Amino acid sequence: MRASPRSGRMAAQARADFTTRVVAAATQGSVGAVIAAGLSSVTEPIVNRILVERLTLGEALKHLSAEQIARMFQVRGCTEEERGGTDAGTD
Repeated sequence: MRASPRSGRMAAQARADFTTRVVAAATQGSVGAVIAAGLSSVTEPIVNRILVERLTLGEALKHLSAEQIARMFQVRGCTEEERGGTDAGTD
């Protein structure tokens, strides 16, 4: 039995829909990893200063610098990429 042209188009459309969904999911995961790395690069130095150095929140914020955030973003971005995305609670 020979497939009709219509069923061939429907199969092609289904493959395109699946590919679009896979690409969308991969994109969303990548964006999520970048956002997680950005948030972590800001909050982690603050939390470390509060817990290790026993500083108040205000004092910890005063010690935060753009260079420190950029350095942490590079570290966190690489870590997230190597792990394949965010994975809460594994640090």
